[in-house]
Amino acid sequence: MYFVHKTIKAIGQFKTFKYTLMLKGALVGALTGILIVFFRLSVQKIWEINEQIMGYAHKNLLFLFVWIFILIFISLAISFLLKLEPMISGSGIPQVKADMGGELSLKWWKVIICKFTGCVLALGGGLSLGREGPSVLLGSMVGKGFCHITKRTKSEEGFLMTCGAGAGLTAAFNAPVAGAIFCLEEMNRNFSEKTLLTAMASTITADFIASYVFGLKPIFTLKVGGGIPLKYYWLFIALGVLLGIFGVIFNKCLDKFQNIYKQPFMKRLKTSIPFIMVFVLSFLYPVALGSGGHLVEDVTTGKLLISGMCLLFIIKFLFFMFCFGSGAPGGIFMPLLVFGAILGSIFGEISGTCFGFGSIYIGEFVIVGMAGYFAAVVRAPITGIILISEMTGTLSHLLALSLVSLVAYFTADILKAKPVYDQLLDRIVGDLKG
Repeated sequence: MYFVHKTIKAIGQFKTFKYTLMLKGALVGALTGILIVFFRLSVQKIWEINEQIMGYAHKNLLFLFVWIFILIFISLAISFLLKLEPMISGSGIPQVKADMGGELSLKWWKVIICKFTGCVLALGGGLSLGREGPSVLLGSMVGKGFCHITKRTKSEEGFLMTCGAGAGLTAAFNAPVAGAIFCLEEMNRNFSEKTLLTAMASTITADFIASYVFGLKPIFTLKVGGGIPLKYYWLFIALGVLLGIFGVIFNKCLDKFQNIYKQPFMKRLKTSIPFIMVFVLSFLYPVALGSGGHLVEDVTTGKLLISGMCLLFIIKFLFFMFCFGSGAPGGIFMPLLVFGAILGSIFGEISGTCFGFGSIYIGEFVIVGMAGYFAAVVRAPITGIILISEMTGTLSHLLALSLVSLVAYFTADILKAKPVYDQLLDRIVGDLKG
């Protein structure tokens, strides 16, 4: 009887722990949602001001000097923040994984302040970086801060940091299911009922807050026609292979550009080079500035020339590499999706010309291109499939999304390329040991 009593008591404690953990996850999700809403609004406002000044600078010599001064100020401010807290550089997701794995111990309040400020300046200043990776870091630090303030255990800290990370991704993309799956597939890489339930409580709460401010509409509003006939599905296999190869190229280039910035002559100009490029591109090719989310809808219209899209991809790709390689705070999620959308559009246009269906299915090629490129680079295909479905507001392309994502995943895997966040994590750990 004593054993039975102890067993019943242990089950009761487990259930209580699960429910209280879900409640704490919801609280972390709410706090993260509020923080990321302010983050998104701040980036949007700074970018709007920057665009206005940029427009005046193209017409007025006085404003040209004002804008140059602003770019110099932003560059110096980011450099100062990176010296104050080096771990705010880049995406932020590898730093979260390092902290949860015990390789790092981040000061949550310091990271929140420096990462928030640095990313607002970098993204608002026109760098080709995303807000999503930084949102993941900010959310995880909210979870860590919550545990420190309320004196939670180390095991709870891991759960709530994971929940905060998922909530950050959710609030950035308005994608609660993808945020929860991301916690399992990328942050933990295993299935746990407690993690899933706590993550869902966190991501749904964060999504409610973000949707209340930004609305329920998906991030991308794409005009997608009917699904491509099954007889053409072999094209998705070919596209998956192509995206897998380009995914490997992306990871290799990322590593090379980070090495370039380690050279002594480049260190002094580290944060200056991306902003020099912002200045030059604003006159020569302004469409390349910023994270590029608007380009996804542009390449879906079928009105852009293939040569024009090839040029856009090359310039945007190189600009991103110079921005991310510099260590400026900013993520890779949105740029990845933009690259995938452009590649999908190019492939769709060429296929339409060769097989006579024109641009009618271009929207579907763009959608699967985003998911496939994400799967090839990040190596998290389920997150990519759900993420793109939520961001486009349609579930009608799941078969095509799954096929392209799996082919792209296995192509990159066969070519022995590391997942990008593992690659970046190895670099961080190596720098700490060095």
